[in-house]
Amino acid sequence: MPTHNDIKTAAYLEPVINYAETYLGIRFKQTGKYRYSAFCPFHADTKDSFRLYVDGNDVVRFHCFGECKGDWDIYDVIMLKEKCSFCQAQQLWADYLGLTDVAFHRGQSQSIPEPDAEPDPKDVVTFLEPVEPSDQIKTTLAEAAAFYNELLLSDAEKYSKVLTYLARRGVESPIIERFQIGYSPVLIKNVSVEPS
Repeated sequence: MPTHNDIKTAAYLEPVINYAETYLGIRFKQTGKYRYSAFCPFHADTKDSFRLYVDGNDVVRFHCFGECKGDWDIYDVIMLKEKCSFCQAQQLWADYLGLTDVAFHRGQSQSIPEPDAEPDPKDVVTFLEPVEPSDQIKTTLAEAAAFYNELLLSDAEKYSKVLTYLARRGVESPIIERFQIGYSPVLIKNVSVEPS
């Protein structure tokens, strides 16, 4: 009977990659033997700082070299994604692998805190009916969207970083044009104050 440690080793590398790509919405690129990189799904990553690798103990691990600075195994990643306990993460992983007989660890994860057992207070939530914007507001918003869309598409070299970022997210020119995706550069205005 495999243990919870057995099913997070390099023998399960392909299922780990498939799980991460399917449920975290990322696409790994192989960078070496047992080494892969992707854009971190847990923060706004622009430098593919998320790594998947096999450590010296033959365990498949994830590490974010960006804002998260996290180092996780598959259970930790499932806990982060599903907001569940360590015990639940083990069961979810075994179910994903199609295993029915696994010796699970009954303790807690060392790196991810367990979710709160107390339910959130039942505050009364009221919903406001959306207010239909006036024709003037709609026209102004449409003009602004068209302006920033044309600006982004007007100079591919000048806005190459923005277009590259969008392309990595699967947003190509036809989508940019269709949904009027735009870009507003930071404008720095020199203000001179004359003595009075």
